[in-house]
Formats: sequence, structure tokens, C-alpha cells
Amino acid sequence: MASTVENKPVSKRINVTLPDKTGALIEKLASVEGRSVSSMAAYLIQKAVDDAREKGLIKDEEKG
Repeated sequence: MASTVENKPVSKRINVTLPDKTGALIEKLASVEGRSVSSMAAYLIQKAVDDAREKGLIKDEEKG
């Protein structure tokens, strides 16, 4: 579950280092889809996490 500050969701910030070719391809894909590179990277990461969750590889942490 996402963190909250004063009951507002807070996004997690991360830094990622990619091979030059992968970075260039993400830039091209972002351009084609009309997204920023940051937005494209966030979308791709979220899609990978959602796919892993659907396959049962990971599950959401539950508050306890």
C-alpha cells in the first residue's frame, strides 16, 4: 500500500540506471506514446509489477 502524508498518497521516488540502448529505446517509445521519459518508465515498471502480481510472484503487503 502507498505511503500517505496527511491522508494523501505519496509516490515513491527511485533512480534507475539503464544501458544506453535501453534508455534510447524508452525515449523513442515515450515519444511515440506522447509521454515523458519519466512517465514511460513509471508505466513500464507498474506494468511489470502488475504482471508479477497476477502471476502470483508477489503479493501486496498487508497492514497488520
